[in-house]
Amino acid sequence: MGYRFSSRFERELYFYSVYEYFLNLFLIQLLSTKCCSCFFKVLQRRNTGNLDFMKRWKQYIAGFGNLTEEFWIGLDKIYELTNTPTQYELRFDLGLGPERTYAVYDNFKIAPMRQKFKLTIGKYRGTAGDAMTYHQGRPWTTIDSDNDIALTNCAVSHRGAWWYKNCHLANLNGNWGDKRHSMGLNWEPWKGHVTSLDFTEMKIRPVGALSSRKKRSLMTREKKSRVSNAHNK
Repeated sequence: MGYRFSSRFERELYFYSVYEYFLNLFLIQLLSTKCCSCFFKVLQRRNTGNLDFMKRWKQYIAGFGNLTEEFWIGLDKIYELTNTPTQYELRFDLGLGPERTYAVYDNFKIAPMRQKFKLTIGKYRGTAGDAMTYHQGRPWTTIDSDNDIALTNCAVSHRGAWWYKNCHLANLNGNWGDKRHSMGLNWEPWKGHVTSLDFTEMKIRPVGALSSRKKRSLMTREKKSRVSNAHNK
């Protein structure tokens, strides 16, 4: 008798992970070295506003949504992915209308549930401005699990869930389209606290994945060049 998934989302996550694994193998062979999206695993996406992200603690642990549209992959899954000997970088791709920007942090992982999924974020680079260093070392807060340092629950006050402090410079699980101060999908260094973004994507990959791929590609080209030169002789 085969394994029985506990939910539709868990089943979808399993098959999507298998698909993603083989897709990355294909990309390694096919795509040019200029491709910056290779090896990324997406953790969160918002692009339509159809999914309510004001969820409870257990929902944020398990994950929710549709992996081909809007979703949160789950804190348990993020912990499982990042707590390995491999160091991961976290990339935020952000958008508003035709505008696009990004932020990358070079050492991302979260603590286990007993430590409330406390955030390690690393050093910033990018074009969006640094919103996440403020949240370094903070545990996860939801509407039913208040772990921030504010007088009120930041998840309730700001309509989302995050590694809130007192309260946020980033609120990417906030209330879609909400233009009230600090309520929407905010990235404060880029668009402030009253502009709600209409595209967000969080994704991780091993640090150095692209440079390693470039090295392999260079070695392949050098090998082909040697073979070609030998034939020409």
